[in-house]
Amino acid sequence: MSTLNHLKRLLRLGSVRTKPVPTLTAAIEHPLLGSLQVSDRFPTSLTGRIAYRAGDIHIGIDPDGSNIANALALACKAVESLPELDLKFRNLIAEKFLDSYNAEWRFWETINSDGSKAQFEKPELTKAEFCAQLRLNSLDATGPSSLSVWYDDNDIFWGHHLGIVTFDGITLNDIHITM
Repeated sequence: MSTLNHLKRLLRLGSVRTKPVPTLTAAIEHPLLGSLQVSDRFPTSLTGRIAYRAGDIHIGIDPDGSNIANALALACKAVESLPELDLKFRNLIAEKFLDSYNAEWRFWETINSDGSKAQFEKPELTKAEFCAQLRLNSLDATGPSSLSVWYDDNDIFWGHHLGIVTFDGITLNDIHITM
C-alpha cells in the first residue's frame, strides 16, 4: 500500500486525529488590557487598544496553539513594562537603522512639471531625534514567549514600519529587528 493510500485509510478510520483549536466566543474586560474582542480574522485570538502616551496602540493576543492565558500573561508583562521596553526598542531600532537613514533615506528627488529634477534632502538626525520620530502603534503577544512591536516611522523611511520581534518575551536576548 502506498504511503498516500495508507494515510487516506488512517484518516477514514479515524486513527489520525487533530486536536481541535478552541474558538473564543465572547469579549472580555481585562483589568490591565481593557476591552478585548475576539478577532474577526482569527477566532482563537483577542484584539484591543490601550492608551499609551498621547494616543493608543493596538494589542493582539494569539495563543499560537497554547492556552490563551499564556499569551495574556505575556501581554500583561509587556504592558506593565511598556515605558522601559519602548525606550529599549527605540534604541535598538536606531542602532540598526539610523546610519542607513542618514546615509541614504534622507535624500530624494522629484520631477517638476517642466520635466526637470529637483533634489531634496531631509535633515540628518541624531539618535535622540531619530527615536523621537518613532510612534509605537502595535504590540502582539503570541503564545507564552513571542512578542512583536511595530512603529510608524513618521515618514523617515517613506512610510515603512519598523518592528521588533522577541522570541523570549521581555528578556530581549533573542530578537529580530525589521523594516
